Amino acid sequence: MKWPCGDDCLKRIARCIKDTIKRPTDLIARYGGEEFVVMLPHTTLKGATRLVKSILEAIARLNIPHVQSPISDRIPLAWASPVSCPRSTCDRDPNDQCGQGAVPGQG
Repeated sequence: MKWPCGDDCLKRIARCIKDTIKRPTDLIARYGGEEFVVMLPHTTLKGATRLVKSILEAIARLNIPHVQSPISDRIPLAWASPVSCPRSTCDRDPNDQCGQGAVPGQG
C-alpha cells in the first residue's frame, strides 16, 4: 500500500539532508522505513555533531506537519552519531574522539 504523504515527507527530508551535506565523499542513504544514514568519512565527532545540528535545523525549517501524532504536531527528529576510525588514525591525533560510541541528540 502506498502512503503518498509519507513518501513526500521522506523525499523532502532526503532532499534537505542532501542540500546540507556539501562534500562529494559524504553519503546519504535511506535505512529501513523512515530512517536515514549519513556517512561522513574523515570527519571528527565534533564536525559530525556540527553537521547533524545543521541538518536538524534545516529539517525543522521545513515545518512538516504530523497530524496523527499524539506527541507533536510536527515530524519528530532524533539522531545518533556512532563514530569509528582506523586505530592508526586515532593514534596520530590525540584530540580525535574516535570510538566514543553513540552520542544521542534530539532536534
